[in-house]
Amino acid sequence: MAGSLKRSSQLVLREDLQVMHKLSILQQADTGKSITGICRQNHIDRKTFYLWKERYQAEGLAGLKRAASTHKDTTPPEVIEKVLGISDAHISWGCGKIANFLKQNGIEISSPTVQKILIRNNRASLEERKKRFQDSDVTGALSLLEPGEVNNEDSSTVRPLWQRIKSSIEKDVLNGNFAPGTKLSSIKALQSRYNISFPTIRRALAACEDDGLLQPSNRGWVVPRLYAGRKGKKIVLIGRCKKITDAKLEGIFNEELLFHLEAEAAQAGIGISILIHEEGSLSFYDFKTLQPAEMDDSEQVFGYIYLMHRFGEEQEQMLRRLSHLNKPLAILDEVGGWKYQTATSTHNLKVFSIATSSQPARTIARYLLELGHLKIAYFSPFHKHPWSKQRFVGLTEIYAKAGYDANVTLFSIDGHGANIDYYSDSMSRCDSTNLIDYYTQWKEQAPGIYTTILDPLFISEVPLACSNAEIIRQLEPHFEQALRDAEITAWVFANDSVAALARRYCKECSIDVPHRVSIVSFDNSLEALRNRLTSYSFNIQAYAHSMMDYLIRPNSTHWFGKTKPVMLEGIIVERDTTRKVDPTRR
Repeated sequence: MAGSLKRSSQLVLREDLQVMHKLSILQQADTGKSITGICRQNHIDRKTFYLWKERYQAEGLAGLKRAASTHKDTTPPEVIEKVLGISDAHISWGCGKIANFLKQNGIEISSPTVQKILIRNNRASLEERKKRFQDSDVTGALSLLEPGEVNNEDSSTVRPLWQRIKSSIEKDVLNGNFAPGTKLSSIKALQSRYNISFPTIRRALAACEDDGLLQPSNRGWVVPRLYAGRKGKKIVLIGRCKKITDAKLEGIFNEELLFHLEAEAAQAGIGISILIHEEGSLSFYDFKTLQPAEMDDSEQVFGYIYLMHRFGEEQEQMLRRLSHLNKPLAILDEVGGWKYQTATSTHNLKVFSIATSSQPARTIARYLLELGHLKIAYFSPFHKHPWSKQRFVGLTEIYAKAGYDANVTLFSIDGHGANIDYYSDSMSRCDSTNLIDYYTQWKEQAPGIYTTILDPLFISEVPLACSNAEIIRQLEPHFEQALRDAEITAWVFANDSVAALARRYCKECSIDVPHRVSIVSFDNSLEALRNRLTSYSFNIQAYAHSMMDYLIRPNSTHWFGKTKPVMLEGIIVERDTTRKVDPTRR
């Protein structure tokens, strides 16, 4: 073989470099080196070496040449359409991520094939995809995907480690774990926090800096504060009231949200204008003066926040009206289960979904399992709402994964959606009309200051108190049934107001909370604080900051191109109504 290799070496100069490289590797075998050592040195396996040798002995240099590709483009049109649809819906995804995503959904395609498809269809670079996103309708892109595919946008299994760490840092920033103005810990501390290497954390931090999530500061990084750029700018908040004269925003979180929004606006140096509309009407009134007002679409307005407490034809019309304004629109969605077809036709919209997913309930389920509560009950007098159903789903999912498939018992009432909806039921059993009539006669003789103070009590608090009494009356048989099952050691309630009523019931019936039964709920409202309830906090402050950040910087990379609703993480605030289960009870 040595003589043959020497004669053939005269022809190598006429061949391509690949053939020369293969031939040089084969020639190394004549020097007495071991085949294993040659393969290891040249980063090939022994099988490849003997394949080259066999081809060379049989065909000479022609056997070492790579055969010209005769492969034709056989990618089915429907797969090409899928690739383009995913690329349009997720403009930040690269070829590898798209290929891996399709493989997870049963479509075999290579990363180079995806790249060729994107190049042929003018989607090769991120800039090209951004331009298409701005010029086209995102709804069309989303419609190409099968149901549920979009929900995999954050799947960590198809992304490099540095991208996953970048997402973790982004979540920490959005969730308020790194507050605005806070300087991040040292690189070593961040390596320990995320359990990664130095190059990986450096690359993730650099990417966060490029996206505007972080700013460099004294050999480190700081979370930027909101900055309006110039004075006189403002945002417009839009809410709904039962009656304009009440001037009270509907929604569980709206007052707390407004509190934090005003603080964020003050720090950013911008104003907040509040418009309200009455139930059943789209006419606006100024929240401060209660005088009729028009929608402000001037250059001084950054954008709009729409508080969505319910969804129906009225809200659909409002979304249609707001979508025509050429300003960013942030929606605080407390409803869940609705489709914003009108809203998705505009790229200036971001939905911030609060209390609508099953994630908070999953967090509570893990918390209760850690305390040893192996069987629990879920109580909801508002189970007609999707958010209530999602909370039950979250509880059952985690308990099923822990091996307790049938250990979450549902006690629900499906007829009503809010506490006050039970007022009509209460009137049929205990008519409060006489009480209100007596008050009306009494206040004719009382000093004006007394009626000013007491009017809100009789206008809103008396009906609400009657409604709460009716809720307890209808839930009482469920409480008794749950108490008969000694294995149920924790009660989970749909919200704090119902949990507070249940704790009052337990006190009247001498039921020891938390020793006989633990109580946990959602919202972490003032009701939870007053009644010392363990409750899930939805992190309203972080929602306020994120919405303000979106309105001020809508084109920031960490907002651009993301179509999924924003859902921030909350925490469980532990108080007096939960404890570990005594093992002797099992």
